[in-house]
Amino acid sequence: MEKIIEKMGLYDIWTVFFPGVVFLDLVKTLYDFMLTFPGSLSKETTIIEKVFIFCKAKVYIPDTAYELLIMCLCSYLAGLILHEISGLMKNKLVYRKGKPTDFLLDSEQGVFSKEQIEKLIPMYTYLYGGPLTLNEKENLKKQSHFIFQKINIELQRKKIASQYVKLNIAHNTCATLQVVMILIFCMAILFEIEFVAVFKRYDTLCSVISLDLLLLTCIYFLSNRSKKLYKYWVRNIVLAYQDVYLNKERNVEGHN
Repeated sequence: MEKIIEKMGLYDIWTVFFPGVVFLDLVKTLYDFMLTFPGSLSKETTIIEKVFIFCKAKVYIPDTAYELLIMCLCSYLAGLILHEISGLMKNKLVYRKGKPTDFLLDSEQGVFSKEQIEKLIPMYTYLYGGPLTLNEKENLKKQSHFIFQKINIELQRKKIASQYVKLNIAHNTCATLQVVMILIFCMAILFEIEFVAVFKRYDTLCSVISLDLLLLTCIYFLSNRSKKLYKYWVRNIVLAYQDVYLNKERNVEGHN
């Protein structure tokens, strides 16, 4: 097992395998719960019980080693698909106007403040290899992207970038788990439509609304957390290079 974990790597475990496990477990748990859920309600069931009835759901746990092995394999495959969907969501929806790496020179996007950017301009100019154009949005994005790529390559060469890999992993894990919760939310909605619209079980309304609110809260939290961690990772990478740049400047001044 330890050899398998070593081959998979920390990134694969947290951004692929872990979300896959969570997804399959939630699908099985939700499916089993929804099958018995309407029958568990009666006229004597209080509103509080209806609101928190999803707490009665039993989390699926594999009974045998064979089931565990199958679940692990399926979880990894599911995780790969979820990770790809997450990547598409980030490129096409979440960061369609640009990623934090494209806004190193734009204080409005919140990666760096105006004062911080002014202090970083000499370093940016050095990395860019010439004067920067600071009055055009599109040029700002292109310049920022080019500068960040150079920073990342340099830090990888110096083996400093690996110190911040956990932030990148956490960001991608939250983004993939967000996809998991969106799919679970869609699955729950399908069950709820059947209960309320088809079978006219209006007594399930309190329960389904509370479950939907819980899932939407999870989606919002994971989305917000993923964005913050991405910005935090980009900021830390740039500031790490700033230390390298300042040390280089000091060494040059010392020789002079």
